[in-house]
Amino acid sequence: MMLSYIRGLSLLALAIATLFVGCGDATMVSSQTSDAAVSDTDADAFGSDAGDFLDAENARDAEFGEDDVYVPDDGHDDGDAFAADDAGAGDAPDAAKWPDVTDEPDSSPDVGLPPPPTRFDCPDGSTVTPGWNTVQVGVDQRRYHIDMPADTSRPPAIVFGFHGFTAVIPPVIDLLSFRAEMLGLGLHPNARAGFPFILVLMQDVNRLPPGGLDWDLRTDNPNVDLPFFEAVVGCLTQHAKADEDRVFAFGFSAGATIANLIHSKYPDVLRAFVTGSGLWANEANNLRIAHQVTLGIPIVNWQWPALEPIHAGTAAVMLTRGGPHDLIPGSPVPASLDEAGGFARDALLANGRVVVDCWHNGGHTLHPEVRGSLMLNFFAAHAHIGLSPLLYEGLPGLPGSCAILRP
Repeated sequence: MMLSYIRGLSLLALAIATLFVGCGDATMVSSQTSDAAVSDTDADAFGSDAGDFLDAENARDAEFGEDDVYVPDDGHDDGDAFAADDAGAGDAPDAAKWPDVTDEPDSSPDVGLPPPPTRFDCPDGSTVTPGWNTVQVGVDQRRYHIDMPADTSRPPAIVFGFHGFTAVIPPVIDLLSFRAEMLGLGLHPNARAGFPFILVLMQDVNRLPPGGLDWDLRTDNPNVDLPFFEAVVGCLTQHAKADEDRVFAFGFSAGATIANLIHSKYPDVLRAFVTGSGLWANEANNLRIAHQVTLGIPIVNWQWPALEPIHAGTAAVMLTRGGPHDLIPGSPVPASLDEAGGFARDALLANGRVVVDCWHNGGHTLHPEVRGSLMLNFFAAHAHIGLSPLLYEGLPGLPGSCAILRP
């Protein structure tokens, strides 16, 4: 299982890398080098599931080819391309229990807001095909993986997944293992009737501290992952008929932190997402907790955009935190991600976000009751621009460990 080796937001490595290595961004390992190093032996070292996924992806790469640009027409059948992956995943057991909000465009009140001004382009030469893809981001060629839904009768939503920090584990293993984790949770493109989506995982560049934690987390400018996110959204919108007004995400630990940064940068694009045990470097107490790990030494120059106020209720965050044992792994002093989540909750509410606050007592791990079916209910409830329906009603399947808090 992915959780057996996700070490989460291990910021202690920031101090170690600087004090004992002292090479800053030079410690970054390129994803291309890591990919080249992946062998069948490497895959087996992380369990049979990882090896099975690698075998399947290698076969799929040979079938589609990374140079083939996929532009779907009205008759494409993406679902068939994923028949092997769909086996055993299928629809979530409770997929049909809840109303299909996507079929009810008036289910969320029209508040007369203009459409989001942010629109992203797809760089020339990018690929959009089931499985592995490439996109040119500045001078770098980046890779991402997509699973397509079988339902092509409507523009699909986009759901990103961001894994936690795993140090020097090859990025391709990170991606495929987290994909398996998401599918195991029930975050499958065909899992919820009436809510088809493209599952997207971006391959990290294996950033090591203090240059980042797999992801580029320090600042929004310059940043290597934010323009990557923009390009992927642009390509899926232009070439896979995806709905750019329905972009969602799920991230854990360092993956939650990059999702938090993306929302801070593009609150009108990532309007609803699930963030588990991450940090918000634009909130004063979160920043204080991050600095505890390096004993107050300002090793990382955090420069996030401000968490800007928005029209109350036009974005929503499902935030999970793991109680007194949800600590930053490896920290020389206790640094609580549970406390960080509480401070972030208050800041989000004060700046207009609806917050679904989900507390558990399991420490630095996924919330045991926040599964794929709940996340998809949450995403589908925010399928339309405007006020969140959680301002005036509940969320189907919400466990007692979660509370809806309104700005």
